[in-house]
Amino acid sequence: MSHASHQTPENQLSTDGAGVHWAARLRFGTRTLLLGLTGIAAAAPLTSKGLIFNAIALVLTGLALMLQTFRKRVGRAIGAQLVIAMSYTVAATINLLVPQYGRLGAYAIGAALLTAGAARVYMAHRVLDRLPAGVSALGAGSGLLGVMAITGWPMHAQWQLGFLVAAELVCAGVSSLHLGFAQWARQRAASLPD
Repeated sequence: MSHASHQTPENQLSTDGAGVHWAARLRFGTRTLLLGLTGIAAAAPLTSKGLIFNAIALVLTGLALMLQTFRKRVGRAIGAQLVIAMSYTVAATINLLVPQYGRLGAYAIGAALLTAGAARVYMAHRVLDRLPAGVSALGAGSGLLGVMAITGWPMHAQWQLGFLVAAELVCAGVSSLHLGFAQWARQRAASLPD
């Protein structure tokens, strides 16, 4: 008597057209990681311009996440990814449109990072069959970055916000790479003969 898995297709890392393909996750992860590393290098010396650069990078990342889910069947994984994309886009837009209200921008970024962290932890534990512990750790890291943005720790400076946004992009890139490689490994294992 075999024990069939009680998982629905949306709860598994999908390799077909219903979910985000592993190659798309790897491309997105690589681009986001490179944007984040560039943003970290630009944050401190460029002060307010570093924040603008990183806010633009965050908007682009949010839009890329939305495009990645375009024409995909909406399930819990796609829903969590859309939540991350919307929070990135809204927070970055606030920082770009009203830069004179620094605390509002800090709260918006903090809320976006907390939201992204919670959605990433949710995806790792509820949606993706508890697959990668690294994704949970990166989600917790995003949440910590969000708390730092809201509280202004260790200081209240625009370059610090830019640095936190860049660090979040690094977390998002590594998380996407981790998921893409795990998805590829599952697909490869499933295609091997027993």
